[in-house]
Amino acid sequence: MALVDSEKKARLVASLINRTVEGRVHWRESVNEGEFVTDFSSSSISILQHKWDDSYVHSLSVTNHRGDIVDRFHLEDVIHYIISEGRESVLFSEQTREASGEAKHIPDYFYDLVRYNVMKVDDVYDGVLQELAS
Repeated sequence: MALVDSEKKARLVASLINRTVEGRVHWRESVNEGEFVTDFSSSSISILQHKWDDSYVHSLSVTNHRGDIVDRFHLEDVIHYIISEGRESVLFSEQTREASGEAKHIPDYFYDLVRYNVMKVDDVYDGVLQELAS
């Protein structure tokens, strides 16, 4: 069995991030704390942030229609590949590049965006502000 090539992973990651930034991919909480999932017709992708030495890394898992994990990789490795190939401006939309800043910050930005949307952080703030104003 051949491993998924780096270019295919790069296209998947960039499309997933671009479409999430555009609001076209919707995520939900997983049963695992800190993990978020988006579903497709015959597969799903999850993202999990975990501590590694003095920083955080982000693992993406791709599952098939039965829920079997068919691939797992670090988002940082794919972003490193994209940067090393000079493909940021080709793969990432202008909206993604502007929102995340430097390409090396995309993993943190992406995880935070997913978490922020799933946890409905704006609604929480609005509720607190409304209570404080009354």
